[in-house]
Amino acid sequence: EALACYDQAEEILRTAPADNRSAAGLAFNRAIALEHVKRYDEALGEWDHAMQMASRPVSADRRQYSLSRVTPALVLASKAKTLVVMGRGDEAIELCHRAIEQDSTEYEPVSSMAAILVRLERWPEALDWCERAIRMRPGDVDSLSNRAVVLAALGHTDAAFTAFNHVLALAPSHANALHGKGTLLLHFGHASEAEEFLRQAVEAMPHRSESWNHLGIACLRLGK
Repeated sequence: EALACYDQAEEILRTAPADNRSAAGLAFNRAIALEHVKRYDEALGEWDHAMQMASRPVSADRRQYSLSRVTPALVLASKAKTLVVMGRGDEAIELCHRAIEQDSTEYEPVSSMAAILVRLERWPEALDWCERAIRMRPGDVDSLSNRAVVLAALGHTDAAFTAFNHVLALAPSHANALHGKGTLLLHFGHASEAEEFLRQAVEAMPHRSESWNHLGIACLRLGK
């Protein structure tokens, strides 16, 4: 459905006066939608189109009415996340470095680097980048959750449990934090509490097989 909306917007833009900012935003959102439905090669093409449009100068009057600020650094960081899903981790990290070189004050390239390193299970590096992202935006629940995941992977289970609780206090339906807390409760031997959080995790993200697997383990331990 999202792709259908972007297709309609694209058709309008073809006959409208040139507006680089709208074109960049459209390509950016289409890339996200394409990635969501696992059409990764097409998503890469849209990221490249977004980069082309975002790199062009924008007049002051257009800038002030922009719905969202699609910058080259943001596009590079977003494309990097598509690449890592495709198994191209080294390219993803290189793109994040390029994005940070373009604008070291922008949050998204730093948070993307942290998320990519978490996905690649490069835990010590991931912790450093998570901490950097949190310093830039202390209340961002995704970076806070990524940090909790890293702490758990490094064996700092008590700190990780506290960190997941902090995320859930800010965002009670955060799927990764629900999964993380449920998994740690299972690790601690609290199967009943683990089941509660893992059920919430699969409701929030029903396509995550790991959450279903851990929920099954909790149910087995409870004799269900």
